[in-house]
Amino acid sequence: MKQEIEADYIKAEKAYMQGEYAEAAEIIDLLAANFPDCPFVHLFRGYIYGYGLEEYEIAREEYELVLTLVPHDQELVNNALQGTVYSERLLKIRQNKT
Repeated sequence: MKQEIEADYIKAEKAYMQGEYAEAAEIIDLLAANFPDCPFVHLFRGYIYGYGLEEYEIAREEYELVLTLVPHDQELVNNALQGTVYSERLLKIRQNKT
């Protein structure tokens, strides 16, 4: 991970781990805007929006972006695919309730 990303990424992680999802999202959104080609930022953005904020459509978009950025990195691909499945499942549940 690029050094200029690392400090803010760690801040976002800390906020996320403390349940401060809106704060984590604010930090990671800036990182995603400034470093649009960093798959780690987009994967974590997916986690924050999916698991934290329950914004499953945004999460799914982030996971899909990771798949296009690093199609040959098996670990990132696996994490993105798991996040995609999770997000899609919960989107379907939410849609069935409405």
